[in-house]
Amino acid sequence: MIEIASKHAAGADYRLVPDARKAIELFMARLADVALPEISRILLYGSRARGDNQVDSDIDIALVLAGSDPGDGTQFNLLMSLANISSRVMLEMDRPMNVAAIIVWENEFLEPDKQHNPHFYRNVLADGIEIQSSGVA
Repeated sequence: MIEIASKHAAGADYRLVPDARKAIELFMARLADVALPEISRILLYGSRARGDNQVDSDIDIALVLAGSDPGDGTQFNLLMSLANISSRVMLEMDRPMNVAAIIVWENEFLEPDKQHNPHFYRNVLADGIEIQSSGVA
């Protein structure tokens, strides 16, 4: 079971359509099987967070991990695991929905202007809606 913040960062009421909620729930359930560093928070961002999505829009999720990228290939391996999970979720859905998950390290959010794409980090912070899950610590 997942909980998604009831209010968007800008204050508007926010609701997910049942198919999108189911895709997120399946994704989160499988995420529990991946050996992840400590998760600081999980954010829904992009068009589904803003409420301006189309029927076939991706479900953009940022996994914010504690600390910083160790630079040892961890991030690449995690991204491959997330892509695998997303593919499995898409196959399990009655109507395929793509969960596009990324890894973001906590320290990258602390200094978005020092990152390769500061605009992206500022958008995730502005649009992001916190996702809580009983299955992922």
